[in-house]
Amino acid sequence: MSNYDLQAGDRDGVYTGPVRTCVGCGLQANRAELIRMVATQGSAHVDLSRSLPGRGAWIHPNLSCIKRARQRKTFMQRLRLQRDIHESVWQELDEAAHKMAHGALSS
Repeated sequence: MSNYDLQAGDRDGVYTGPVRTCVGCGLQANRAELIRMVATQGSAHVDLSRSLPGRGAWIHPNLSCIKRARQRKTFMQRLRLQRDIHESVWQELDEAAHKMAHGALSS
């Protein structure tokens, strides 16, 4: 079972480095443990580099957080988007979460 399959929140509460809040579950985690989405020019993009300019929101790389954020439209709220996030962005986020959970993305 990978982090991709686990629920968020299995942390000991000790953080080193920048801490961000997941838009899916609301728990805090190290920035390196989360994926960043960014709003630029009115649309959302997955920011794998964690450095693109624009308003950002963070999420754990697991299905439960992604599903909850999608159902509640929390990315739209946090990124202040006027329209729904395109399906291709959700697919890119899902792929990034899967790769991150399996160690294919560096932090």
